[in-house]
Amino acid sequence: TPDTIGTLNGCNTGASNHTFTLVIPNCPQYCDTTSSLVVPPPTVTDACGNTVSGLPSRTVPLKPAPDISAVPDSLTVCSGESFSVLLTSCFTSAQLGWSGNSISGTGNISDTPFNTGTSANVINYSAYASLNGCSSDTLLVPVTVDPLPIADFSYTPLPCIANVPVNFTDNSTIYAGTASAWSWDFGDNSSSLLQDPSHTFADPGTYTVCFTVTTSSGCIDSLCRDIEVIAPDVLLPNVITPNGDGTNDLLKFQYLEFFADNRLEVYNRWGNLIFQKDAYTNDWNADKISNGTYYFILSVKELNKTYTGFFELLR
Repeated sequence: TPDTIGTLNGCNTGASNHTFTLVIPNCPQYCDTTSSLVVPPPTVTDACGNTVSGLPSRTVPLKPAPDISAVPDSLTVCSGESFSVLLTSCFTSAQLGWSGNSISGTGNISDTPFNTGTSANVINYSAYASLNGCSSDTLLVPVTVDPLPIADFSYTPLPCIANVPVNFTDNSTIYAGTASAWSWDFGDNSSSLLQDPSHTFADPGTYTVCFTVTTSSGCIDSLCRDIEVIAPDVLLPNVITPNGDGTNDLLKFQYLEFFADNRLEVYNRWGNLIFQKDAYTNDWNADKISNGTYYFILSVKELNKTYTGFFELLR
């Protein structure tokens, strides 16, 4: 619909001057390489219906403002997790910039935010594009930063005993979302994906048990602990052959290495004490002792037990 900017009464009479004004916003935003705008002439019709012809067109110079977009336009990350957001403009020559989390940069948004609190934190990153002195509107890209969970676990019974099931319990703290996955490595080539598994260690020893918890937003924390598994009992020897062949050369009590608070006494068949040692470490080779049958007394304080028996010495 044409706009009426002035009126005259009568036909074929003198007319006063009228000025036509076209207002173009400074730095209009559009995706085109056109640097000027052709403004067509107005249509002038007098009161008698006659059209005035011959009015010139005008060409107006333009400086377009670039647009800006972000992919993704929002996201959630874990504390300490690096991320990148792709910034684009329809003008390839536009300069892209951003700021947020007390830093700024050019090109794509890239940051590694941290959250040491106990709830999710939203950081707004501001992005813009500029070209020939014109700038786009500011684009906000919200990034939610979830705090990491704190992995923790307990286990029973104490002490852990070989061939007796050990029950593990997840005691983790989850600050954002929920726990969605668990992973256990028991240090003996066995593993589990249960939250609260039970595991039996076949042999005494020290096992490094590692536990990992993952939240619904993909945040992860791990915890490793050394677990001491003791023998159910000390196994007693019945023969020793100290001939230097590397086999059965020492008086060895199986699993005694897990019970350092011990005392060993060895007697000959006449009841004479021929060897004694506190904190025995399976290292006696019966040097200068003749063949025969010998009697031992082994006291183990940790087990509150005293073992007695005979062994045969054969060279």
